[in-house]
Amino acid sequence: MIWGTRANALKDEGRPIEVSFDGAFMVADTMQVLRSSPNPAGALELLKYYLNNPSAQARFTERFSLTPPSLDAIPLMSESARTKIPTSPTIFRKLVQHDTKWINANQARMLDIWNAWIQR
Repeated sequence: MIWGTRANALKDEGRPIEVSFDGAFMVADTMQVLRSSPNPAGALELLKYYLNNPSAQARFTERFSLTPPSLDAIPLMSESARTKIPTSPTIFRKLVQHDTKWINANQARMLDIWNAWIQR
């Protein structure tokens, strides 16, 4: 998402650049605490703060053009930022819509094809 962040920053500066979501996939972002991290308790507290604080989510997701985990954060974002997140109506229409039933029914086949391709 760094590309999207940088592209949006350039666009906000008035540079002639556009970000296209045509045919893009929506991917769920995750946050993890590594088992070997130097301060796992502190990392968990940071995650808890973020997940329980819509204003922190709004600031973070506004900066990185992400959809926040809480719907309560969206109204706290600027109108401009809300138009740049993947779940905004304009962008969402352009995303590839997953066929969850097909994916679930074909998981094993897709894994076999992936493994064969990656091992070439």
